[in-house]
Amino acid sequence: MKTRNIVKFTPYDVAELFFKSYSPVATIAKATSGFKNTGIHPLNQGVFKDEHFLVEDILQKNQELTPDCVEDYLKANSNEVITKVDQYEVMTEQNLESSA
Repeated sequence: MKTRNIVKFTPYDVAELFFKSYSPVATIAKATSGFKNTGIHPLNQGVFKDEHFLVEDILQKNQELTPDCVEDYLKANSNEVITKVDQYEVMTEQNLESSA
């Protein structure tokens, strides 16, 4: 018959293991890089484009839709979505031309 050594883990054990594995890799440079890449600091208001919010726009206009239905809605109304993306691209081009 085999015997097994069962070891109980307490929350303190988990915290200790987490600290040992996380501490060497968690650096200020990595944290700073994470904030910079997400546009949080320094503030980058252009990190998200209008096309990233298309699903939210669709959900707000059509309150009966659930997030699960959005893919079907997009397939059925693809022209509307393409038009929005095209409008966004034209807007972006105009902004670039006016800033030049």
